Amino acid sequence: MEEFNTFEEYKLFIEDTAKMSDRRQLLSSTYITANTIILASIAFVLKDYKPDIPSISIILVTALLFAGIFISFLWNSLIFNYKKIIKLRMKTLREMEDKPGMEGSMKMYHLEDELYPPEDQKDKPKRRYGFSFKESILPKLFIGLYAIFLFVFFCINLKT
Repeated sequence: MEEFNTFEEYKLFIEDTAKMSDRRQLLSSTYITANTIILASIAFVLKDYKPDIPSISIILVTALLFAGIFISFLWNSLIFNYKKIIKLRMKTLREMEDKPGMEGSMKMYHLEDELYPPEDQKDKPKRRYGFSFKESILPKLFIGLYAIFLFVFFCINLKT
């Protein structure tokens, strides 16, 4: 039977966690691109828009605005899910550093806790506004932008 190597498992877990973090970054880039496409499509539809003439533009712009709100909510939800998964992985890496076979290692995740204590450590000051919090601001800004634009768009069209 082959001997279990704690350090090898630790290395694999670090690599997999890094890949997950990269996927999270790609997720945000993808949703920023999707929102950019939606906003560009709205601008394209509205460039020849005349509120006094009912047209398909109203339906298109409304659909695009609701699509933007929907994908931004989805994006925000995925950010929250990635936050929970990565938090679990970091906790597991800390626990792995305390296992037999890791004696004498640098214990980097424990050292990082000195700078940025985990939220579950009551005796240490909490980190204000971690990366996930900052990252989740962007989809909320898009949702707000779409909601304001939807309100203004309907106000303009109700007058005509």
